[in-house]
Amino acid sequence: MNVGTGAGIGLGQLERDQREVKRLHDAYLEALDRHDGTGSPLTEWEDVPPRERQAWRAVDVLVRLRVERAETQLDLVRSERDALVAEATALRSQVRFLEVLRNQDELETTRAKLELEALRGARQREANPRPNAPPPKAPVSAPQTVKVAGLVEDKAAGGLYLAVESGLEVIHPGATVRVQGTSVTAEVTDVMPEEETPIFIASPDGAFTVKAGDVLEVVTDEEQPAVVDSTPLVTVKVTAVAPDEEGGGFYLAVERGLREVHQGDAVRIQGTGMVAVVTGVEPTTPLPIFIGYPPPSFAPKEGDVLELLPKPGDRLPALIA
Repeated sequence: MNVGTGAGIGLGQLERDQREVKRLHDAYLEALDRHDGTGSPLTEWEDVPPRERQAWRAVDVLVRLRVERAETQLDLVRSERDALVAEATALRSQVRFLEVLRNQDELETTRAKLELEALRGARQREANPRPNAPPPKAPVSAPQTVKVAGLVEDKAAGGLYLAVESGLEVIHPGATVRVQGTSVTAEVTDVMPEEETPIFIASPDGAFTVKAGDVLEVVTDEEQPAVVDSTPLVTVKVTAVAPDEEGGGFYLAVERGLREVHQGDAVRIQGTGMVAVVTGVEPTTPLPIFIGYPPPSFAPKEGDVLELLPKPGDRLPALIA
């Protein structure tokens, strides 16, 4: 299709205003300074013949059609750009969400590992030797007794769990007991009334043998033999206590003597019979001592003094604080 036919179709479809066409012609004249290439003045709009005016209208139509087509293409490109930007934003959000999920998985894994280590440390606790007894007093005539109904040997913890028929109320952590008719004693490490075997004795003496049906006598302070306390226990003073976030124990800070505390050491609150085992020691942390899953009765607070109970064969404890 030639230019004349295209112009005719354009004139047939769009009837342009005479002033718009005249403005287009005036712009053309201004661009050429109203003279042609030979210096002759160009024809003004009022002097343009009708046939040439129709040509100018056709040119105006073609220009407008091209402008509209270009604007339409520009709108399409902008729409495509906006869609790509939205897609990129959605992908960034998805990446951030996946990163959050990955971090949560790592935290859960770390928490599970810490719980497993705490449980293993609690099961591998070392024996708690019987602490030094106070000076002897006059014996009592009628010691309190409980009858053993059953027992379970805990090889991992190195001790015995006992069940009694009655009289559990006379047993407490730190109490000294002996089988009736014998002289070998053992110290009660913990009492858990809600358990089936509530009495726990950690690593009793080899001569201390008990079976179902035996009667245990609670040895009072007056009945216990005299022990010369020539070497005081190692002690550390508690300066801060914080519970474990997982509920599996608590962390302690001490004033001095931290180098004497090691994983597996048995500690006792001074002046009481409450005993627990140190699960771990991290000297570089603010609360370096961790005691995992202690007995319910073991609850130190700031200002308390902890005594390190000597291990079997340890003959030279030193006073630290």
